[in-house]
Amino acid sequence: MRIKQKVVLGIVGIFMLFGSNSFMKKSFADEEKTKATEVRIINEEEAVRIAMSNSPNWKLQKVELDNKLSGKQYEVVLINDSQEKDFIIDALTGEILSFETDKSQESLLPNVSINISFEDAVKIAMEESKTGEFKKIELERKKGHLFYAVDIEDGLKVKEYRIDAETGEVLSARADF
Repeated sequence: MRIKQKVVLGIVGIFMLFGSNSFMKKSFADEEKTKATEVRIINEEEAVRIAMSNSPNWKLQKVELDNKLSGKQYEVVLINDSQEKDFIIDALTGEILSFETDKSQESLLPNVSINISFEDAVKIAMEESKTGEFKKIELERKKGHLFYAVDIEDGLKVKEYRIDAETGEVLSARADF
């Protein structure tokens, strides 16, 4: 009787060992498939570089990552003295999907110095936010004062930071749900 129990336990042990091994192989294979299918998108700096390569000597006004039905797209807005160019760039391929030029009656370039770059403003907002992902940055002017409006998406909320374009000081922060 004892021999039968030992044999049965041995067989059960072997099945458990091989069964768990094949389960582990399947888990690792599934994980590798998931990693292989992850989609990488270009970052905002690359989107700006693509737009600027088509319009050298223009200044950056806005970068925004949008989720469209056709996929993720960057909207990059460049300005010169009296014109504005809107680029729509595929975030997956880096291809320029469209662009248009608008003329303005007034000068779009500010007559003040901008000491803080777009990249620095995003970095300041990300440090202030501590969590979340970049969504949008835009150079804005209100009552002659220049500031960056930086949006950081954090789960279901969007945090907006206003950063002084001359000093880098965080002027305001708010979260919308």
